[in-house]
Amino acid sequence: MALRGKWVLFPLYCFCLIPICFSAAKEGKPPQQQKLRFGKNGEFKILQIADLHYANGKTTHCLDVLRSQYASCSDLNTTAFIQRIILAEKPNLIVFTGDNIFGHDASDTAKSMDEAFAPAIASNIPWVAVLGNHDQEGSLSRKGVMKYIAGMKNTLSIVNPPDIHIIDGFGNYNLEVGGVKGTDFENKSVLNLYFLDSGDYSKVPFIPGYGWIKPSQQLWFQLTSKKLRKAYMNGPVPQKEPAPGLAYFHIPLPEYAKFDSSNFTGVKQEGISSASVNSGFFTTLVKSGDVKAVFTGHDHVNDFCGKLTGINLCYAGGFGYHAYGKAGWSRRARVVVVSLDKTESGCWEDVKSVKTWKRLDDQNLTGIDGQSSPLIVCSGASNRQPQEKTRWNLFITRPIIRMQQYEDRISLAAAAGKHSSFFARVRSAMAEGMMRNLSASHSFGLFVTSPIFCPNNLPAITLSSRSSRRSSPSIQCAVQFRPCIDIHKGKVKQIVGSTLQDLKGGDGSDPVTNFESDKSAAEYATLYRGDGLTGGHVIMLGADPLSKASALEALHAYPGGLQVGGGINADNCLSYIEEGASHVIVTSYVFNDGQMDIGRLKDLVQIVGKERLVLDLSCRKKDGKYAIVTDRWQKFSDVFVDPGVMEFLANFADEFLVHGVDVEGKKLGIDEELVALLGKHSPIPVTYAGGVTGMADLERIKSAGVGRVDVTVGSALDIFGGNLSYEEVVAWHVQQKAYVV
Repeated sequence: MALRGKWVLFPLYCFCLIPICFSAAKEGKPPQQQKLRFGKNGEFKILQIADLHYANGKTTHCLDVLRSQYASCSDLNTTAFIQRIILAEKPNLIVFTGDNIFGHDASDTAKSMDEAFAPAIASNIPWVAVLGNHDQEGSLSRKGVMKYIAGMKNTLSIVNPPDIHIIDGFGNYNLEVGGVKGTDFENKSVLNLYFLDSGDYSKVPFIPGYGWIKPSQQLWFQLTSKKLRKAYMNGPVPQKEPAPGLAYFHIPLPEYAKFDSSNFTGVKQEGISSASVNSGFFTTLVKSGDVKAVFTGHDHVNDFCGKLTGINLCYAGGFGYHAYGKAGWSRRARVVVVSLDKTESGCWEDVKSVKTWKRLDDQNLTGIDGQSSPLIVCSGASNRQPQEKTRWNLFITRPIIRMQQYEDRISLAAAAGKHSSFFARVRSAMAEGMMRNLSASHSFGLFVTSPIFCPNNLPAITLSSRSSRRSSPSIQCAVQFRPCIDIHKGKVKQIVGSTLQDLKGGDGSDPVTNFESDKSAAEYATLYRGDGLTGGHVIMLGADPLSKASALEALHAYPGGLQVGGGINADNCLSYIEEGASHVIVTSYVFNDGQMDIGRLKDLVQIVGKERLVLDLSCRKKDGKYAIVTDRWQKFSDVFVDPGVMEFLANFADEFLVHGVDVEGKKLGIDEELVALLGKHSPIPVTYAGGVTGMADLERIKSAGVGRVDVTVGSALDIFGGNLSYEEVVAWHVQQKAYVV
């Protein structure tokens, strides 16, 4: 084949052990059941095919081809290209990354899929598929399409993980690729493949554009990645670094817009058609530490690959002839080859490098962006390059609306009339803001690269029109409303926290209850999910079985959207994550007997990870300082909330939660001094709770915390028997988070 350009080489640094080699045994499992593994040549090759847009075979005309090609060009040209490239590359796995059929034009959805995947099936090579935004536009629903694919011959696709109760989308699953047969790595997954449904279109009325990867999917990915990392880094043949992972889905992430011709290989001939919201999945990938590359389709005439924060973001380029393209610009596919390291004794070990190139559908099946390059040799810890820190930079290339993890169920709630006045106000505010921005210019330039200094969230950036002189952006942090569900003896209640006691007696030790709800914790979780509120707190005010059962129901109703606290320790923390909590919240277990127990804190980090841990630094005034209180806020610790303590504890937690116990539950107003302390000195996201009585208090928190402190409201809300409108608070939250630029 003709080769020109450069390889895109993804170096992977690993720790190599010398295994004992054994003779390889021949596998006899059918493709549907066989374990994927590296071949005797120490390689595993993946062929990515994006955007077939298959419809009705020979009667379907091609799009965007040369005039001389049009009369004889049809879906059969797509079929021929698949057959040719399979024969040329002989991959170990074929991956179809969405828009496999163009449902709108397909007269028979099932027949179109049969014909689209026929070359892969005939090759007897294992294959998988994820969905794009057009697959479900025919006679089958999105679930129906994925179910049909999962039942086809030779496929390893599944509809969704069988052990996950609730997950958005269809076609979320992972595959493990074992080491070479007969080596110590044959029973270890040395390469992990993740497949996700990136959705079709936004179901949220006031958010335009394409779909995105939801919190429930991200939670599944995080749990799966953690499990695989743990298995790989433990016996047999324990490793010091996780096995590399590759992720495949259809719609590109917003971070693809951060590249230009100076920092990628390939071409960019159209805009980045990602979702108009950033769900944070790229950050989730960075935090996992194992995914080295993401491969998508969707934008047919982009085929570039660039590296950002240690992860390669790659397009495949358009493959199908019934998909839009560019006349004279060949259809193409992406090939990825993962290579293993080899010991001096000739035994294959773990992954050494990942390489990628593209094949064109021309006379010679030309390979581009590739040339031979020495493989990167595995190295020990002393030679390992330090991991790049996440750089929170925001690049905007077109007018977009940024909101954090809004769920499709918002549209269902709006359609049902739930909080209809709230949605009307939001849509009105959004429309007004959009018109105000668009009145200055019909198009907006971009042109901002701004480091984020707000730990809780991305900033809002005000841009001038393209014709205006470029100036420094105005950056303002957006405060979030974090909802809560407090559970006492299985019931949702609002209790004055300072009146809680370990034992119930007849001496006035019963807690003071402001409100007891007739609704379940799961109903509140469903409400928060419908209104797109994330990072809420489920607090068990007691270790009784009824409270735990109620908390689990809430987590199941909103997987990935809620944190849980109350009686969390090293023995049970992971179980709550597995039940759907995004984080666990810990106080008394770490501040044991009034003192900070660093050993216990490190144990928690080891079990669930820093990124899953929230430290509750709830405090009361003592001698003019804020002392952390534990054991239902009855016991003063010897640790104070001050800049040094927050700086130190930030090394072990993803967030802080701080109740102003002196005012909590009493509706006496907020503790502005405490909020100011948190806003000025907390190096990680922090949420304040306590004393909110009205909308003015939310603005006071925003001001005192300089936009860096999120807020929880409890007893004051009308959903908990108070006078403050929940709808107004949610509308305020949306106003903080939603910016049209």
